Amino acid sequence: MRTSPEVLGRTLAAAPDPDLARLALSRVGEDRAAREALEDHLPAAAALLGFSTAAADFLSRHPGETADVLRADPRTRTQLLAEAEGTVARLGPEAGLRRFRRRALWRLATRDLLGAEVDEVVAEMTGIAEACLEVAAAAVRAPLAIIGMGKLGGAELNYASDVDVIFVHGDDPERGAAAARRLLALLSAPTADGVALRVDTDLRPEGRAGPLTRSAPATLEYYRRHAATWERQALLKARSVAGERGLGERLLEDLASVIYPERIDPGAIDDVRGMKVRIEEYVRARGKESTEVKRGRGGIRDVEFAVQLLQMVHGRRDPALRTANTLAALAALGSEGYVAVADAVALADS
Repeated sequence: MRTSPEVLGRTLAAAPDPDLARLALSRVGEDRAAREALEDHLPAAAALLGFSTAAADFLSRHPGETADVLRADPRTRTQLLAEAEGTVARLGPEAGLRRFRRRALWRLATRDLLGAEVDEVVAEMTGIAEACLEVAAAAVRAPLAIIGMGKLGGAELNYASDVDVIFVHGDDPERGAAAARRLLALLSAPTADGVALRVDTDLRPEGRAGPLTRSAPATLEYYRRHAATWERQALLKARSVAGERGLGERLLEDLASVIYPERIDPGAIDDVRGMKVRIEEYVRARGKESTEVKRGRGGIRDVEFAVQLLQMVHGRRDPALRTANTLAALAALGSEGYVAVADAVALADS
């Protein structure tokens, strides 16, 4: 390498695992172009390759991606969509979606390891998933609105997140259902390159027992007449993310009266609290109350349930609280006086 031994030694010493970084640099650097990229971006390379053997595996198989990954520049949703479309045009839908997502995630992970803010990271991770969904929908010619739920809807995906979606079809239910199945296969079927996205459709009306897609009127009717409290609570995170976005946005406008009713049933509050207790008991029974970040004591769910309960109570009167993003909702709750600003900041930091 052109880099002096002294500089190389100091850089590797700062890596998460210096020995892993040294071995990975040697392995990826067997390709000349990749070696030049490693030297041009040595601190980024040491951070990423000293953290993940999977990153080294990817760059060893695809050395031409090294410079792009290590530049670690932020990308907007528009840029990510264009990148995904270009990669699919070059490699085909199956290989292209998988290559795009891995490249984009390793690029983001590099920026994360170099100190990017968490809200920037989860927002871009969400943009990567949305680009995959949009390009996949176009590839299979899916006449569907794709509604993002959970962390996808809230634009707060993390590295381990599944992508929760609800499909809404137009006038042709058979065509819509067939397109949804093709889309799921394209994204989720395991190949030699893995999957593009792990897509979960279980949050749809009736869950696994219900049809894979519904029309907008049928979806609206279900939520108005049959939905349980937890299903209406889940709609707080709903957002039209891909496909026939206009169809999805119109449906969510119609669902506003379900999500934020004029009168909230006192039993709904008890339902939300009861669900939280059941989650806590389940985690406690598994012996993970103090260790599970998502559902354990003081975990992500504690913050989400507190925020969503306040949104359900006050969002019907205050449109400022009607956001799918937890951190944005916390900020609004603080600025609008529903919680103390210090408490909102503490919960956001947690």
